[in-house]
Amino acid sequence: MFQLWLFAKPALGEKERMATLLFVPWALVMFLVGLAFSYFVVFPMAFVFTEKVTINLGLEQTYGASQYFSFLINLLLPISLLFELPLVILFLSRIGILSPALLVRIRKIAWLILIAIGVMVTPPDVVSDLLVALPLVLLYEVSVFLSKLAFGRRQRTLERREALHEA
Repeated sequence: MFQLWLFAKPALGEKERMATLLFVPWALVMFLVGLAFSYFVVFPMAFVFTEKVTINLGLEQTYGASQYFSFLINLLLPISLLFELPLVILFLSRIGILSPALLVRIRKIAWLILIAIGVMVTPPDVVSDLLVALPLVLLYEVSVFLSKLAFGRRQRTLERREALHEA
């Protein structure tokens, strides 16, 4: 996130730089929360699921370090990045690209997309699918709430600017 901020920094004014810089620590926090959730909750269940499938098929388990870490990274990284959703929506609401009304209007589509993403990043196990999809839906709802706060603040700021220009 910091590298992304450094990339966008030359195009931003001083006020926008400070506002976007506030998102960087929160992005790290949300990424770490997503990482902890995926490592301590989803990964153990997914690993047990793959072991059960192997046993049910009568296969011998031979995990190498490469396969283990590849499975781990391919599960942890997407889920951790998905936990950035509230910050992305908050940022887009603060700059006026998204509005809470739009987020409420597309809620059903967003839920469907988030559930589909949750199913795609987890093994084909209903429990692990739900364990990822439900927090994503919850994060979307938190995003809608944050968007309402940010959009309201943005509207009040714009109204104050208009009042100053009229006076």
